Amino acid sequence: AVQTAISELEAAAACIRAETQALLHSGLNTTLTQASALDPVWSTQVEASSLLRRGSWEVVQLWAAHGSAHTRASRGARGSAGPVSRPCELCPCTCSALTRAHSAGELPLLSATLHLMTPGTRLWRHSGPSNRRLKLHMGVVVPDRSTLFLSNGTSVQWQEGRAFAWDDSFEHSVSIGEHARVVLQLAFRHPELGSIIEPAMDTQSQIMCMHQVRRFRSHAHSHS
Repeated sequence: AVQTAISELEAAAACIRAETQALLHSGLNTTLTQASALDPVWSTQVEASSLLRRGSWEVVQLWAAHGSAHTRASRGARGSAGPVSRPCELCPCTCSALTRAHSAGELPLLSATLHLMTPGTRLWRHSGPSNRRLKLHMGVVVPDRSTLFLSNGTSVQWQEGRAFAWDDSFEHSVSIGEHARVVLQLAFRHPELGSIIEPAMDTQSQIMCMHQVRRFRSHAHSHS
């Protein structure tokens, strides 16, 4: 299922990139500091205040759980997920690729978001709140070196039009180069953990993640 999603996204990479740049009106450049100032379809990532060392991190929610304020009410039951109305009106090719990825595989697509990080953004080392999901990333706009550092000592460079799957429950950090970077992120139920539907990140999970980051910060500052 994940390989099917990778194939669908990579096949649609050119139109996904074009639609993303249209969301940013004039495209991405080194002077862009806040996408939400250009279009309210962008919003600040919920964990940004606790995870950012510097820079900014904004998102567009393209696929979300039904019953939320933004999903199309006519699609699916509460607890399932589907396209988000306003962004999918602006990005029909992107959302069509997401629908194909969701429909063709055995694993349901839980969520999909565009993630914009502005030049020089750095994230503290952290981990996701659950190992019940796999993340899939595809570089959409990656004009220079931007790196995902993993806890086993390896790293991955995002590349435009190329996708890869990974487990964000392991510790990781992010470093963005001299130009803004946009990645399309999909979350799937983990294929080895049964038919568990990933819930929205609750307040307690957010607090635990914030405490984790603060411990990392304290450790880093004490050794600086």
